[in-house]
Amino acid sequence: LDVFVRGQDSLMTVPDVEGANDKTHEFSTSAPPFVPAEELEPELALPAGHLAQLRKYFLDPSGNWMQYYVGTLNSFSHLNGYGFLKCRQAHKDWGRDVFIHKSHVPKPWRLGQPVEFAVTVNLSGHPQAVDVNWLPPLPSAPAGPTGPGQVTNDAIVAGSDVGPAPLRLGSLKSFSSLQGYGFIMCEETQAMYNRDIYFDKNQLPETHQVGQVVMFTVAHNARGQPQARDARWEPIPWLPESRQEKRRVNSTTMSNLRVLLQHLNDREDSTAIYKAMSFSNGAASDSQNTVDYVCFVLDIVDPKCKIKALVKMMLLLMLSRMLRKPYGEERCAQLARWVTDLAESIDLEDKDVKAHFVDTFGKLSSYMEAAAACQRDHKDTLLSAMQTLGQRWQTSDE
Repeated sequence: LDVFVRGQDSLMTVPDVEGANDKTHEFSTSAPPFVPAEELEPELALPAGHLAQLRKYFLDPSGNWMQYYVGTLNSFSHLNGYGFLKCRQAHKDWGRDVFIHKSHVPKPWRLGQPVEFAVTVNLSGHPQAVDVNWLPPLPSAPAGPTGPGQVTNDAIVAGSDVGPAPLRLGSLKSFSSLQGYGFIMCEETQAMYNRDIYFDKNQLPETHQVGQVVMFTVAHNARGQPQARDARWEPIPWLPESRQEKRRVNSTTMSNLRVLLQHLNDREDSTAIYKAMSFSNGAASDSQNTVDYVCFVLDIVDPKCKIKALVKMMLLLMLSRMLRKPYGEERCAQLARWVTDLAESIDLEDKDVKAHFVDTFGKLSSYMEAAAACQRDHKDTLLSAMQTLGQRWQTSDE
């Protein structure tokens, strides 16, 4: 395929499809009442909440009211960077499915996900989706490509999982108090969208500075352009012994944090926790390191998430060492809850846990007693957790 870029629209040429025509669908102020999507597209059974999100009409540059199309994502290829939207009315008007560029496709996405969109003509004279409004995935939407003519590669199946929007790490690039908006600089989103990420003033804290690290998710506005959502302006936990004036994030630290975040986005919680412990152990000999990698991960994952038994045991040992440090009350309470949850949930029948439990429990008990002495407000919680774990082991060993 030949790729052409015109401004921000990334207009592309696509393979010819027989039956294409130049017919356009025009509407004006005398257009009939809006027809709900389920009548336009019988295969879509949109609930009331989805229908309420439809914009219905837009005013084109000529002053005519135009009706948005409503369809579904029929196919998408990460490798090629484009996909096609299925819409009965659009196919009737244009004789083909509607091309959609990757810059207008959300992450994560799902085949069969409903979408409202307008159409422009790209450089090869074919319909291309613009002004895209993605609706929430329908429960019945397929998790992978089905049907003839769709691109079938592993990237589609992997990218179609439904879940929370991926977390990203970036830094404040600029903000205009006069305009009321600013931009976040992020390597990952720059590679995806070839632009910085817009955010409005409502997401900016009162105290901020250029270069400040921010964690965020990405959503798309009505024009399909990426915008920051759920911005967290203090996403990095610092080691309690680090001094305020020496706290910094260098390129190595940022790279490590992005590795951890990628595992969390991929729902690889065990790997993220294991690597966070490895980074922490490696950074222990680095006097310049001020970032608490383990707490960074624990701030994001749920204590009830699925973690491998041996990793749970290793994390429990790690926490027993961490709790000897002068953490603040809120952090101590969080780590103490993790200790309790881990002591109650470790699978003691796991072969790896069984092989190392006796030696590990001896060290763990010693470390936890020292931690309890340092964290007097949580002493009973920590010692009770060790008692619970010991009793569980005796019961399982009988």
